[in-house]
Amino acid sequence: MTTIRRHHPLPITSSLPRRQLAVCDMSPTSPIRINDAWVKTPVREVTRVEALTNPNDRHIPSLEEAFALATRFPGKVIQLDTKLPSDKPEVARRMARQYMEALRKYPQLKNQVFIACNDEKMLKVMKDEFKSSKDFSTFNRFSLDKEQLNAFFIGNSPDAADPLKGSGNNAFVSIGDPRAPLRTGGFDDLLRLTKQTLSKTRDPKSPHYGKQLVVWTINDEAKMRKLAKLKPDFIVTDNPALLNKVLDEVCGKNDPLRPKVQCHRGGPDGSGAPENTLPMLERGFRAGDSIEFDVCSAVDGAVLYHDENPNAVVSMIRNLGLGGEGEFRPTYPELGSSLRKPLHQLTVEQIRQGYGYEYTGHRADR
Repeated sequence: MTTIRRHHPLPITSSLPRRQLAVCDMSPTSPIRINDAWVKTPVREVTRVEALTNPNDRHIPSLEEAFALATRFPGKVIQLDTKLPSDKPEVARRMARQYMEALRKYPQLKNQVFIACNDEKMLKVMKDEFKSSKDFSTFNRFSLDKEQLNAFFIGNSPDAADPLKGSGNNAFVSIGDPRAPLRTGGFDDLLRLTKQTLSKTRDPKSPHYGKQLVVWTINDEAKMRKLAKLKPDFIVTDNPALLNKVLDEVCGKNDPLRPKVQCHRGGPDGSGAPENTLPMLERGFRAGDSIEFDVCSAVDGAVLYHDENPNAVVSMIRNLGLGGEGEFRPTYPELGSSLRKPLHQLTVEQIRQGYGYEYTGHRADR
């Protein structure tokens, strides 16, 4: 994948508790400037938009902090991309309990969130935990995240990435754009599986009718245009301004099947904030219809972070800044540190002590 370096000004600190942006006298479709781009977005009948978060805040948020912010953006769909160890069902059960605890505190989000996981067994453990709780026994806002197009297995067919396989009664299904070099299929396979999936999820006679399809992570304009013509329910991107522009041209503004723009890892890359942080989430809520962020289970609470195990190959690639992460790369404790272990073995405070982000100046997949 290609990255383009760009100079980025250092954030300006301020002693003011909030920044304010005047938006008075704007029509419902007037463009406003969000994250260095002019974006056409509905404007409520208010006289200003206030920044709700400190733009320089890089701390690792708890799930409840993220939910508290989300309550300020009613109607925005939130994908909780769950990062779990594959052999620890007790961690999956704990994660489910942490999700339910947060949703009980913010019940208005119960119909805005959905919980995704790429491990079918661990997802089932979480679903069973939800089902055993009286107030969540009918909750079905789950998604089995199909990553087979992105994983190389000898003899594995691209059809193994069919989003509907193993989806059960989940309300959502998802599939990802394959990335070189370790991949089973290509973008044409993604388009074929998308079309195949939508033919069933939009057929009233199909048992899969009504499930919503999420396709990730699309940053290339040519790919956006091809995928937009198929109209999946959600398209995940690091560049919501570009995707909105493409959707305006391909679908128009009033098409009921126009895909929802979902911001990857919280918000738009290149906006001056690290992934999965509160200022990034705020920018994502403002720029898109939906956001996705990564969630790990600490011993004493859920936190927003992508790399559950700092010693995994993918984590080390990201730590070196070689994975197209964007403006910031994740940082971990040094080798040999007592804090360099999977996050499910640490407390929230220990994670915040040892993990974080470092500015690189890159932008992902541009």
